[in-house]
Amino acid sequence: MQHSHFTVTSTTTAQTMPVYQVRRSSAPIQIDGVLDEWDWIAAERLQCRKFSHEPEDEKPLREQTQVAGLWDDKNLYLAFVIQDREIWSTIDEPGARLFPEECVEFFLDPDGTGERYVEAQINSRNNIRDLLVDGSIKSSGYAEFDRMALWDFRQLKKAMRIYEDDKGRHAGWTLELAIPWRELSFSRRTWPPQPGDELRINFYRYERPRSGDLPLELSAWSPVLDFHDPSRFGRFVFVAEPAGSR
Repeated sequence: MQHSHFTVTSTTTAQTMPVYQVRRSSAPIQIDGVLDEWDWIAAERLQCRKFSHEPEDEKPLREQTQVAGLWDDKNLYLAFVIQDREIWSTIDEPGARLFPEECVEFFLDPDGTGERYVEAQINSRNNIRDLLVDGSIKSSGYAEFDRMALWDFRQLKKAMRIYEDDKGRHAGWTLELAIPWRELSFSRRTWPPQPGDELRINFYRYERPRSGDLPLELSAWSPVLDFHDPSRFGRFVFVAEPAGSR
């Protein structure tokens, strides 16, 4: 598994990938990092799962990560709920590589072809590195990915909030995003979606102890061998019912 290389590692079909039903928001979503709207409370949360790495392959995840989604005619909304008893990051430089420390990521392929898709890394300082990845380049190195990172979201909104327990210790953080459909102008498809439409997407987490005493922990929604394998991205299927209707 290499973060910096696009490698198709599986011929698994989209039908076997995990599916999440994205419900419509029934009221405006305020992007403030606090997931207190009824739609967020009612929305199903998907779970990121550990994928194999040494030296503790058989151990459970130390820290859990959940993601929820909503949509309306203007935006795709994402919410991360990140358990973390040691929240840390130092990178503030816009566009810098964030994965050498701790971050969460989403990869979004609106056409479902793997030809062009978004990669976004976001850390607990609310810094983002966003790329438009050219999937035709099969052996991309850091320099090529840095060139792809010259692309930026124009109107994405994001906010995060850090939480502590009653003794003042880190408990985790939440991240809330609104991605305007117009950001997908590179897609061959028309957005916003219609009920029944889908897009391919995946979520990742880098959990890296600051001290280095424990190994890097990697988790994902749809299991992968390589982050850059769009054939293994999960499926977001858009439905008309609001989250709060259940």
